[in-house]
Amino acid sequence: MTIKSEYETADEIPEQYRELYEQRGNKWELAAIEGVKPESAFADVKRALDAERERARQIEAQWRNWAPLAKHDPQHIQSVLDRLPEYEALAKQTSDIQARIDEVSSARIKAATLPIERERDALRQKYEEAEALLQKMSAAEQQRKVTDAIRAAASKVGLDPDSIEDAIMLGQATLEVAADGVVQVRDGASGIPAGIDAERMLAHVRDNGMRPRWWSENVSGGLRGGRASSSSIANPWAKGTINVTEQARLEQTNPALASKLKEAARA
Repeated sequence: MTIKSEYETADEIPEQYRELYEQRGNKWELAAIEGVKPESAFADVKRALDAERERARQIEAQWRNWAPLAKHDPQHIQSVLDRLPEYEALAKQTSDIQARIDEVSSARIKAATLPIERERDALRQKYEEAEALLQKMSAAEQQRKVTDAIRAAASKVGLDPDSIEDAIMLGQATLEVAADGVVQVRDGASGIPAGIDAERMLAHVRDNGMRPRWWSENVSGGLRGGRASSSSIANPWAKGTINVTEQARLEQTNPALASKLKEAARA
């Protein structure tokens, strides 16, 4: 007959061995034999061993992360850790120094470029002023050339001296200085053929009765009443002022003007 080291109830214990058991908690355990442990004791030991094994596994897993440091002296590692706040402060200081270097560099670059920028702005202003002056001078020179052309043509076409200023105003509105320096009627001038010079322009105005008060008496009695007979100032294709020699000259030297004078004569 075999007996157990523990029973759930006293009734389960063989009667002849009942006095060898003691109730411990909810179970009856064998207590009369020295050195014999109950199953619960083995279970406790097993639980303790399992817990120890789990703790060992956790320690081993943690140790893997620190394994690279195993070759270093623990005291050296500790000294490095002790100086960690110092290293962090140095890192921050280095960052601050770099920011300061960038700030100083930017300031120096700006200081170096400011004089250049001022000089550039001054040169730009001078250029704009010179360009404006050049345009003004060009306009003034063009006005002067137109004025001179009108004055030079005035006596040739019999313009009354008192009407010269009015003729100059008309010339400023209708004449331009071409690229080759010739003073001629610009395109779009009302009632006057484009491309003819100042003398022919005044002759066209006179011969077509456009400004009857501008002409002196000797002209009004003759040329102004009909067509000018002078080949140098009249349209060589116009009725009454036909000049074949002048026509040939214009056809050869200025075909565009010749074409416009033909159209004016047909108008």
